[in-house]
Amino acid sequence: MLSHNHIELTIQCIKRLYSYTTVPFHLIVVDDSTDLTPRWLKEWGKTHKNITVLRPEEEIKTAWQAYMLCLPITKTPYIVIMGNSTLVEPHWLDAGFGLMKHPDVGMVGFKCLTMTGVIECTYIQGLFADGVMSVPDMNELSHQATYVCQVPAVAGALVLYRKEAIGTIWEELDKRYYGFRGFEDLDACLSMRQNGWNVVYCGYGCCKHVAGSTKMENSPEFWNEFNENKRIFRERWPNFTA
Repeated sequence: MLSHNHIELTIQCIKRLYSYTTVPFHLIVVDDSTDLTPRWLKEWGKTHKNITVLRPEEEIKTAWQAYMLCLPITKTPYIVIMGNSTLVEPHWLDAGFGLMKHPDVGMVGFKCLTMTGVIECTYIQGLFADGVMSVPDMNELSHQATYVCQVPAVAGALVLYRKEAIGTIWEELDKRYYGFRGFEDLDACLSMRQNGWNVVYCGYGCCKHVAGSTKMENSPEFWNEFNENKRIFRERWPNFTA
């Protein structure tokens, strides 16, 4: 889990993980917060022994840089990637974890809702010319899109990965894109499929997502880097169109 300030989100995120996850897990938090988050995480760790907090010495510039710090200390063949802006719902992991019994499944994405309860993202069919994602059932009520299917790509807010499948592409993703500016999660999906793994959407697992909580989307720098990521993605995957 990535954590950068917004202690109120981090507290909600972690408490819901511990309340709503039914399989044993080891939580690794990469935290570079400058608020009271480190103090709260330290207190939480006194009573919950399955949490490891990493305080990176270097500035975290990309999500994949942070995830690569976690990879050597993960203890299972499966990894969930998320941020502190992702709030899981009850039994969120059960069906998706069951899908991993199929050896060709490399990653599973889940249904993401807005904080008002409508669907933010199911899966991604392709990109329109302006870079906007084509997402089935977007803005529908939360009970819609409750099914499982193979898909081209899923959003990166909450994803279950097979460690064997994702390990070969992380380093290249980290080098390719500006961090936290979009498109690297789509590249991960398409690279996974190119390597022979299936990408699956599981609508039986669900979360609420506070979109954009750590992004400075009003800055010119953000949009310059976003557009550069879009250009890089388009060049790599010109046929991923809606």
